[in-house]
Order: sequence, then structure tokens, then C-alpha cells
Amino acid sequence: MFEILLILAAGIAIGRIGAKLTITARIGGAVKWTVCGLVGVLGYSIGADSTLAAELPEIGLTGIVLALAGTAGSIAGAMILMRATSRKGGGK
Repeated sequence: MFEILLILAAGIAIGRIGAKLTITARIGGAVKWTVCGLVGVLGYSIGADSTLAAELPEIGLTGIVLALAGTAGSIAGAMILMRATSRKGGGK
């Protein structure tokens, strides 16, 4: 967990330093495709897990709602981040 927070802090620092560079405006598209790819890989790993697929009837509606909410939250977060970065870059 510490490594993840360290990587996050490094990304924030690099973002603050690079905020004045023109390349920062181009990162929004890369972020969108990266997040979409990660969500796709997450969906694939859930679908490919035969143990999870076998236990879906036992997990019930709560598990499905949590999975959909997590996916929706990831997509919403990506969209918010994309809009925030495109405004700062002078784009759209």
C-alpha cells in the first residue's frame, strides 16, 4: 500500500511540475484510454474467474451492484479527470 501512495505522490509532483508544459494538455487522451483499458482488463479478469462465476448466484444482487458501482465510479472519475485536464490545457 505504501508503494501505491508513493507512486501517487510522485505522479502528483510530476503533474505540478509539468503543469506549465504543453505536453500536459495531450495527456488527457492517454489517461482516458489507459483507464478504459484498465476497466476492460478488470472486466476480463472477473469474467475469466471460474470460481467467481460459479459463486455469482450465492453472491447475489449485492455483489453485482457493488461491481457495477465500482465500474461506474471508475468511469465517472476518468471523465472528471479528463474534463479537468482538458480545461487546464486550453483544449475544448
